[in-house]
Amino acid sequence: AEGAIKAVVAGDVIKLYGTEEGDEVTLYTTGGMVITNAVAEDGVTTIPTSAEGVIIIKVADETVKVVR
Repeated sequence: AEGAIKAVVAGDVIKLYGTEEGDEVTLYTTGGMVITNAVAEDGVTTIPTSAEGVIIIKVADETVKVVR
């Protein structure tokens, strides 16, 4: 990933801005359990999830948190 990743919760999806095509994306609970894995798209990546609470998102070597 290049630059900062920005995560936005939009209903049942999380939109990640600033992703690069092919980046590995992993969503975790605060306890470290994997919620889902995805492969990033160029620019904006949309990940559907029903997980609630604090979600930790790892994109390549960057980590961001969102609350849903």
